[in-house]
Amino acid sequence: MARNTRRHRREPVRRPIPAARLKAPPRRPGFDPNNPRLPVFETTGMAAALARCPVDVVPLYAAVAVVHQAMSGAPVNACVPICYQLATALGHLGFDTEVMAAYAEVVQGEITHVSLGVRGPAVVRDDYTTNGHTVLWAASFGRLLDPTIAQHPALLAAAHGGQDKHGAPLAVAVQGGRETLLRGAVGAIRPPFQINYLAQPQYTNAFDPWLAEFGDAVEHGGLGLAHITLDTIAAAGDIRNLRELPHLYPRLGALLAGDEHMLALPEQPPESWTRLSDTARIAQ
Repeated sequence: MARNTRRHRREPVRRPIPAARLKAPPRRPGFDPNNPRLPVFETTGMAAALARCPVDVVPLYAAVAVVHQAMSGAPVNACVPICYQLATALGHLGFDTEVMAAYAEVVQGEITHVSLGVRGPAVVRDDYTTNGHTVLWAASFGRLLDPTIAQHPALLAAAHGGQDKHGAPLAVAVQGGRETLLRGAVGAIRPPFQINYLAQPQYTNAFDPWLAEFGDAVEHGGLGLAHITLDTIAAAGDIRNLRELPHLYPRLGALLAGDEHMLALPEQPPESWTRLSDTARIAQ
């Protein structure tokens, strides 16, 4: 049927889209508890932290920034592969770290949300998923690092609601080192939440079956992450003064200067690498 052109001139078929809507950022997908995934982001807030953090923790924040970017939009429950790859990467760069089993509670006022991990030994199931939780004790930096705290439902929902800081990794300075860490709970605040950690290194060997299955993948991913982290540190040196780093960390200084070299990343990853979820593929 022919359109009445006179009426068409009088009443346009479509109204123009408001300019404000054209400029608005795309709407974030909501939090789906049945298919929990980290929010998608174009750039990680850890990059900003890398630009302003104390010089002595730049290497740690550089590695975490790479990991956080890689986790964008990925499924949750990846603490074990990510912690072990971070430990491997930082080891290649000359730093002392330790993967630890941990139990974490997220508290909001009088409400104690569902915890992460278990008190006591975790269980590694036949499909290599686990009910446990891992963190990284970065002894060289005096920090307890939880790169995947955003997998907690309460923080994940807040991150999907636009509170980006709740989706970021958490690094807690621990005065007194490992001895203080093992003396009792260590806490951190991300308003309106308080996160309390109980480190349980005596139960870390519960993850040995997982590590036996994916050890080659951890080595491969960790080496790749080390290379990218080194490049990230060098790039950070273009925007801030990092001349102190070689004096603080001789191994890192030698790598940055080209006096020492890391192993080259093999062209073909091990077979176990392909069996890990996308969340575990931190660096390729």
